[in-house]
Amino acid sequence: MTSTGLILLVPLVLAIGLVALAMYLRSGPPTSHGYAVRTTPRRRRQVPPWVITVLSPLFTYNAHRRAYVLRGIGKRRGPVLRRRPDPGEPQRTGRFQRPEPALEERVPEEPRAPVGARGTSKPPAGKRDL
Repeated sequence: MTSTGLILLVPLVLAIGLVALAMYLRSGPPTSHGYAVRTTPRRRRQVPPWVITVLSPLFTYNAHRRAYVLRGIGKRRGPVLRRRPDPGEPQRTGRFQRPEPALEERVPEEPRAPVGARGTSKPPAGKRDL
């Protein structure tokens, strides 16, 4: 090859290298809203409150996970800690997983009238007959 051939080849190799570098930098773990998506979520370890107090320089609270994660790399790696609930503290449950009250605590419900039979004969305010 002559020197002119090398002069034309260098920009081509440089362009291919820059494209490869850009593709490498853009790739990474799949993310959802800035959080790494894993096939299985990291296990939450429940620890007593004093452990979280001792480790507070290393851990920070993450509201998205409702747990403590390592500072700096906790969004992707490391342990996930939760405060162990006190035995007397009521446990939080989901909306549809509320504990049923005991039979003696239940308040009997009054029977409700069917819709339209609530004792008013006039239509609701703001509605007009056409």
